[in-house]
Amino acid sequence: LGLLFFSRSLFTEEEKKMPAFPSALGALIQRESPPKKEALQEFLKIIKNDDLREILPRITTPTLIVSGEKDYICAKPKAEELKSNLPNAFLKFIKNGGHGPFLTQPNVFNRILEDFLINGKVN
Repeated sequence: LGLLFFSRSLFTEEEKKMPAFPSALGALIQRESPPKKEALQEFLKIIKNDDLREILPRITTPTLIVSGEKDYICAKPKAEELKSNLPNAFLKFIKNGGHGPFLTQPNVFNRILEDFLINGKVN
């Protein structure tokens, strides 16, 4: 049930209607070597058991956080909490984006990333 919910939560209904959606979905499905079940389980165990929030304030490197405004896996309040704990973080939400807006809205994502890399900030 957890993996089924997770896979359904990756994309918003709006993203599923976007022109880039078929290729985004295809990129996930047609991987040369899909992740092993054991590796995914170990990853989920790390997420559950290791809380690294206390070290975030010590990360002073400029950091870009890009999230979909409708991301149900890492919801807006969590992205905002992450930003508030990173002293030099910039947070940008992509309209109608879910958990992988870099897949469904690559042009929007790339503009944000380019702005950050060139100017050291985002508008």
